[in-house]
Amino acid sequence: MPKWKPGMQDGRAVPVYFTLPVSFQLDDNTKPIKTKSRDMANLVGYVGIAFGIIIGVLIYKLVR
Repeated sequence: MPKWKPGMQDGRAVPVYFTLPVSFQLDDNTKPIKTKSRDMANLVGYVGIAFGIIIGVLIYKLVR
């Protein structure tokens, strides 16, 4: 990877947003994992709850 250069504005380094493309490939000899849709629904629910807790803590710290 080349050395990164900072974003510049009026001669000063400034924060910039960028997209870093990521690609991956699974091996062809792997076996698919069988899951039940109920398991995926539970996982999505847990992720949503965790996200809500994190946002709540961040808001609490900002308001406090």
